[in-house]
Amino acid sequence: PDKADIAMCLGEQRPRAPCIAQPLVTLKQRLLAAPSYVEKHGPFESVDAARAHVIGCWRGPDGDQGALHLKDGGRLAFSPRTITSDESYLRAMGSLGRGRIYAPLPLNDGLHLAEPLVPVLDDQVGRPVPILMYTLEASSKLPIVKFVVDMSRQVLEEYDDAPSA
Repeated sequence: PDKADIAMCLGEQRPRAPCIAQPLVTLKQRLLAAPSYVEKHGPFESVDAARAHVIGCWRGPDGDQGALHLKDGGRLAFSPRTITSDESYLRAMGSLGRGRIYAPLPLNDGLHLAEPLVPVLDDQVGRPVPILMYTLEASSKLPIVKFVVDMSRQVLEEYDDAPSA
């Protein structure tokens, strides 16, 4: 937050101002699809077979949008048709059965989608993406700032994740 007392960021970013980062929750960046898409194209048994079906990828602050992050620590390159920081657009593409998306989206966010998104190869693909609250050092001890951080954490913990399907 270069010109603000508080900023909430998805993924790790380094503001230019002297700030304190406070973790709120961690979302899972995962491979997601609509159930109709999985039914039509099959539940792929390998990440290599699934990567050609990834049409959308979240553009995170680390700029690492050209790879699926494997749970074993590896990375698998892929070329999505769409790379965007707009999670709503990715969610809509996946929900409409256009293909698989790779993004840090919670599953129980209460939005009414064409179809709910379900994890694909969840045991093989994904990585944690933190939501951080940055506060200026000078204001981080203020009661109102502590209140905002605590309330944000509480709301986000409820929003975070439902069990995988």
